[in-house]
Amino acid sequence: MDNTSLRTTVTIRKKTSKERTIILGDFNERVGNDNLAWKGALGRHGLGNCNDNGRLLLEFCAEMQVTITKTQFQQKNHYKTFWMHPRSRHWHLIDYISVHQHDLGNVLHTRVMPSADYYTDN
Repeated sequence: MDNTSLRTTVTIRKKTSKERTIILGDFNERVGNDNLAWKGALGRHGLGNCNDNGRLLLEFCAEMQVTITKTQFQQKNHYKTFWMHPRSRHWHLIDYISVHQHDLGNVLHTRVMPSADYYTDN
């Protein structure tokens, strides 16, 4: 576990029941769509296959009872994906917002804004 993951884990464990924790990240992991194996951490609307780093993120989410919000909502793929692999030309879901599973009811929607003006290093 790297220092960032360790600090995030400590922060989540120290929060009180009234505090809300939102985790935003350019994680560059692919978490796939196996919501049965990752019940609670991954919703029914994931995309593609999981890679090794995605598995680590899902393990972290499962341990911390955190869910990846973008996988919880049914929407067209172009509202879920952010980055296209230059060789395969496949779109990937790699940037995530996560909240504690108990706080998911406070999230109305999570999606990519394709026309937003932003800087990215992807």
